[in-house]
Amino acid sequence: MGSLAGDKIALYIDNPDDSEKFIKELIFITSPSFQVGKPKIRLHLYKVNIYDPDNPPGEELFPESFIVEVDKTSHFSIDVSKYALKMPLTGIYVGLEYLEGIKNTNQIKIGMPPTIRCTTENKNPLTWTAYMGNKWKKWHKYYKNELSLKGYNNVMFGLTTVR
Repeated sequence: MGSLAGDKIALYIDNPDDSEKFIKELIFITSPSFQVGKPKIRLHLYKVNIYDPDNPPGEELFPESFIVEVDKTSHFSIDVSKYALKMPLTGIYVGLEYLEGIKNTNQIKIGMPPTIRCTTENKNPLTWTAYMGNKWKKWHKYYKNELSLKGYNNVMFGLTTVR
């Protein structure tokens, strides 16, 4: 999944054992084949919005803007342990926001962000998107054919925790 500047995407990650732990690093799996340069993205950690019946991404947990440049690689991880962020018992959303999108100048792509890889291993839609500043919407792309696994298309984001 590639996007335009200002677009956001987030994946819900459950706290399976409801125990108290701290978030150590964020993990993003990408497909850099179309990436141009070292585009900047803003990383996000969101609480679950428990006041909305659909439980979309809610309040930002990072105390400051967290911007990184992305090398042309198939995955990257970012250590966030210095923020001492607790993994909420209700789970969390790991997300990113494209700060540089596709720009065409005489047919040359400038600042093309990495494409986010997806998986169909989960039977539930866990990915949310907010395109061009609009409200969060659940990404309901379901694949069911003989060539692929059956399941919802979810982005390949993750995190590690420590107690």
